[in-house]
Amino acid sequence: MLYEPPNHLKKIILVGSVALFLAVLAIVAVPLINKNNPAKIPANLPRTSQQAKIQKEFEKLEEMRKSSNSKEPTSEEIQAEFEKLEKQKNESNATPPTPEQIRAEFEKLEQMRK
Repeated sequence: MLYEPPNHLKKIILVGSVALFLAVLAIVAVPLINKNNPAKIPANLPRTSQQAKIQKEFEKLEEMRKSSNSKEPTSEEIQAEFEKLEKQKNESNATPPTPEQIRAEFEKLEQMRK
């Protein structure tokens, strides 16, 4: 014949198993509920505030652009501006100084300092 536990022990085991089941259910449910709220995590707070600041600045710029009635530049205008800048760069002949020129300038400065 098998061992039959007393009735009060059956109730204790049943209550314990229900409590354990509810605890596991709560542990699984909490991350699923908070999955769509990443802003509540302290590590994400600076990022979201920075994103909000960037969004506000972008909205200000959009409002300024619309209020000034300026249209977005066309590709032809962009190309013309680029060619103009290239032409200015080529005309100025702004080449970086050679190491010899740098040394000569440095020596002049050293002599002036003495």
